[in-house]
Amino acid sequence: MSNQDLSIASLLEFTVGWVGDGPKRSFLLSSPISSPYMPTIDALHATLMTAPSAGSELATITDQLVDADADHDHGVRLSHALLTAFEMLRDAALAAQAKELRVLLIPEGVALVNKRYSDEAGLAAIRATQLTAEVRSKLAAFTLPSSMTLADVVDQMQAAAARIGTLLSRRRELGGGDGPTAGDLLDAKRQLIAMLEHVFASFHRLEATLDGTARVYAKSLHDEWLQTVKAASVAADRRRAAAAPATPPTPAGSAPPP
Repeated sequence: MSNQDLSIASLLEFTVGWVGDGPKRSFLLSSPISSPYMPTIDALHATLMTAPSAGSELATITDQLVDADADHDHGVRLSHALLTAFEMLRDAALAAQAKELRVLLIPEGVALVNKRYSDEAGLAAIRATQLTAEVRSKLAAFTLPSSMTLADVVDQMQAAAARIGTLLSRRRELGGGDGPTAGDLLDAKRQLIAMLEHVFASFHRLEATLDGTARVYAKSLHDEWLQTVKAASVAADRRRAAAAPATPPTPAGSAPPP
């Protein structure tokens, strides 16, 4: 479950009670824990409101960019984590090889996931030139469960970055340069999610200072947030499963892979 699976539309729907008149906003403005963050939340919500209207191709592309970015960021984190773990092997040669691959392919570290769409696509293009047959052979030497290797993980990361590049090009063709760019919307989305998580964490950290009513209200808001994130992740998993290439059938008389 990842909050980055939230679409702009679902994020706007969740925060509508935070920015409009009503009991949620009244509570958040009255609490010294959340009130300092409300102007920023209002501004980020306003930026996301400029996203393309639902149902348009631009809106579809924006949602697809969110999915592709989530896949890319997952690949970055997984590749970096695996290579970092392999650096701890007692086999000095393999450990050194893992470090060499990490520095070569992900020199930015996990900070890469905070880059703009165009930067992620551009860095992937550079990375593609570094994925020589020799480098791919080294990656394939690191085996993972489900008959995968580290080369497969990197390939998935590269494929996601390529989708980002293709979607950005199509967005420009459709005139998506008017108003906030896809990168601006991504930044606003990330910042709003981070701000909401910070507010919830602050309520949790300072729970002892809340009266009974405030404690219950803060918990209900957080529960609603968790349900929203869970629903977004389930929907995103379904989209990814539908978009994944089908596994070719095993020829008759052939033994299934081990």
